[in-house]
Amino acid sequence: MSELFALLDKVKKGGEFILRDDQYGFNDTLDAVRTARARGARFDLLDTGLFSVLELEWLCETGAHFYGSDDAGRESSDLVRVLKACGRGRSSAAFLVNGALEESGNVGPLPPAAPAELGREGFILHVSNREHVRDFLRMSELAEEAHKGGGFLVYYHHGAADSGLVELASRGARIHLSDKALKEDDLELLCAVLKASRSGRSKLVLYIEEGMPVRFLKKLFNAGATLLFKTPPHDRDSLMGVLERKARRRPLRPGTYYLHATFLI
Repeated sequence: MSELFALLDKVKKGGEFILRDDQYGFNDTLDAVRTARARGARFDLLDTGLFSVLELEWLCETGAHFYGSDDAGRESSDLVRVLKACGRGRSSAAFLVNGALEESGNVGPLPPAAPAELGREGFILHVSNREHVRDFLRMSELAEEAHKGGGFLVYYHHGAADSGLVELASRGARIHLSDKALKEDDLELLCAVLKASRSGRSKLVLYIEEGMPVRFLKKLFNAGATLLFKTPPHDRDSLMGVLERKARRRPLRPGTYYLHATFLI
């Protein structure tokens, strides 16, 4: 009982609350979701495969935002049931693809939950190239399917800027990348990504970790990019300090990233 009180006390403080399904039992988790909904707080539930599909439906109908992944090994049909429960509960459903993406014409075994099928149903799909090389053509197809289904694809890019990001943005994908591997010469390419983003209603999110020239960042910001500064703050009266303050007024909305804004960067 003391664990339940501690959980509810955390939720009552409001804000955004994240819970993994193996931290508490189902009944305690359900009480926490109800408390969060009553207080207008966001409750994110990370699925590791512990709860039954029926329990997940109940939690999502009550207001929990669902975060699944192929690591949990659930079938697409079960995940679609959870997605529909999220719709009834006015919450959202996200799915992280850790493994390989199925390719067009693939005749081999597919993962338990096929990302393309989930995208067509309306899931928010999250994909990174941190562990696996990703094919931009296949991801563009996946982004198009998700966009038509009412969801979208979020892609976390590691490494040098790639021209394939332009086509991906035009299909409605949200693109996250760090400045670690960027060069000043990439400005034109990133501006092309932003121009394509406007037609596909997507976003470009740049994490400032190493630091780039203010002219570079200001041009991207004025073109519509979201800038997340992870560097020490600059003097508030400097050009970079002014840009930092402006960037804070364009924050990322919950649900447009997987659990934490920097989780996959």
